Amino acid sequence: MDTFSLMKESVLHSKNEDPAPTEFKAQLVAVARAGRSIESLAREYVPCPPTIHDWVQQAGAIDCERDALLTKCRAGQAAPVTP
Repeated sequence: MDTFSLMKESVLHSKNEDPAPTEFKAQLVAVARAGRSIESLAREYVPCPPTIHDWVQQAGAIDCERDALLTKCRAGQAAPVTP
């Protein structure tokens, strides 16, 4: 069984908690961005379409924030963030 299938199983078994591990969310976002419809992902992997849509939107906002920070760092307007 591949990792994606294992994550699908974990979502099916824990509906009262935050059932979707970060990796699972990231994989669904990547598949949606690659062109698969949110509705088809929802049918196959349980989270409802609005949830998957929110994950895609959140990922986009994080990407924009990261890009803006990188642009500022390159321009010398912000100190680089170290992990």
